[in-house]
Amino acid sequence: MSKTIFIVDDEPDILNLLGFILSEEGYTVHEFTSGEEALKKIELIKPDLITLDLMLPGMSGLEICKIIKSNLNTWNIPIIVLSSRSEEFDILTGLTVGCDDYITKPFSEKILLAKIKSIFLKEERKTAESNLILKIKDMLIDPDRFEISIKGKLLNFTATEFKILHFLAKNTGRVYTRDQIFESFKETDFYSGDRSIDILIGRIRKKLGNYGRLIESIYGVGYRLKEYYE
Repeated sequence: MSKTIFIVDDEPDILNLLGFILSEEGYTVHEFTSGEEALKKIELIKPDLITLDLMLPGMSGLEICKIIKSNLNTWNIPIIVLSSRSEEFDILTGLTVGCDDYITKPFSEKILLAKIKSIFLKEERKTAESNLILKIKDMLIDPDRFEISIKGKLLNFTATEFKILHFLAKNTGRVYTRDQIFESFKETDFYSGDRSIDILIGRIRKKLGNYGRLIESIYGVGYRLKEYYE
């Protein structure tokens, strides 16, 4: 299936050039001269990637990026900034607000296409990895079905509880802060501080029974899932 790319740039020459280059590569392209136009279409079309100029009429590219990355329905869409601003401060600012890459104008067509393909490859790998069934002794975590079972018995987990356990299980042995755990499920309407994560972890441990001992509290930091079951 063809990947869909939004091009957001107010320079007609750049817009036409990018449209031609990306179309020739087989991508489905939508062109916008302002960020506001792109935002009106983004949830309807849900592009696979966005190329974004920073100096746009009305709302700036940075503002557009912040809006996209703060929206639960669009935060995971990769964004490549294409900008004539080449100062270190501008590049760092772009990356800090959530842009996935930053390319200065004038740009190399080959480098742009290589970066786009690299991002798509990473996204495909993430999807493949996230769909793997995880096994910890007699416990199975199936992300395709959103199911957790121990010795064949299904456990009743909410979507949020599942996402947290799946996140920790994918990264056994690593310690995560409460904020990092929150970022793994991105439910901003729910989140109300560290206490909320503690409550969720408590529920997960209770539902796991003896397997709840796998989730370790690291004092002053957060939580981790052990790499072994005692």
